[in-house]
Amino acid sequence: MNNSLIVITTITLLFLGGVYLIKEKSDSLANLSEPISLSSLSILKKAPFSRFNSESTRAADSKGLEIIQVNREGQLLQSSVSGGTKILQEGLGNISHVVWAKNEGSFIYKADGPTGGSFYYDAKSRKTTPLHSQIGNIAFSPDKESIAYSFFDPGANEGSISVGAPDGSSYKNIFKTRMNELEIFWPQTNIIAFKPITSASSPTDLFFVNIENKKLSRVITSKIGLEILFSPSGKLILFSTFTPIGLELHLLDLDAGKEYIAPFPAFAKKCAFSPQETRVYCAVAENPPNEPIRSDYFSDSEAIMAWSPLDNQSEQLLGATKYDRFQIKSPFLGNNGEDLFFINSRDNFVYRLHLN
Repeated sequence: MNNSLIVITTITLLFLGGVYLIKEKSDSLANLSEPISLSSLSILKKAPFSRFNSESTRAADSKGLEIIQVNREGQLLQSSVSGGTKILQEGLGNISHVVWAKNEGSFIYKADGPTGGSFYYDAKSRKTTPLHSQIGNIAFSPDKESIAYSFFDPGANEGSISVGAPDGSSYKNIFKTRMNELEIFWPQTNIIAFKPITSASSPTDLFFVNIENKKLSRVITSKIGLEILFSPSGKLILFSTFTPIGLELHLLDLDAGKEYIAPFPAFAKKCAFSPQETRVYCAVAENPPNEPIRSDYFSDSEAIMAWSPLDNQSEQLLGATKYDRFQIKSPFLGNNGEDLFFINSRDNFVYRLHLN
């Protein structure tokens, strides 16, 4: 396997030494700090993200050689690993959260401050539309044409899970609820999933709602610190939870009714599926937490592991060294499936790891 790592940010190009990759298979985390140096390593680095602080990123073109990124300063940027960054849009506000319509260029974001709230940005028209202030968590439909969201009216002490156009129009209520904080997913055309947003130490369930018949079903029951990641098809659920022995990562195959446990501990939100859904790429901490904690609050040096659930084979792709340490955020595969992108929270650079 020939792995190469590229760092993407925003101005001058600079070669860096001291970053290493691991290409030998390993089912153990014992050698996280002893990676193998690859002579083929190349790194492209531009200006630090102190200027363009990335909050969320995704692959943009079919070759996976460009990314689109949004920073907290309200800029939408397009960067190429071969060099060069252009600003696509400015003035989006003090952005704190982004939900991408994958492969479409459009997104919904939350902005803080006096002019804050939730907004829909349409990439084709380059128009920004404010959403209702009581709209909560949002997910795009599989075809990216619609959104599902939680809506809560504190005066009436009731809410709903609704669907509508991305700009908030043409909405329809699907399911009534009195829970005011929900995490929403839309994994399959006729299925909306949700779970209560609770503290990491509280048991949590994952529910499915059938959009057509409104039938409610519980898919995952009473898991502490539950975090969820659906595969692109929505037929596989990667979830992490805390057990008496610590953090665990599971894969649930909905069609086959089978569940697999990864040979390493990882948070589901720090993972990404391969396009074929046969492999999972995850950030794995050198010192995994034993007590329940949310992944966005956890801080430790991390490696990148690949896992094939069907044969339970794992492989370490990237490891920390005494020179370079990674705290990985928002990993995702490029459109060609050959590149893994992630934000390193330690320096706020966007990295590209070539997988083949």
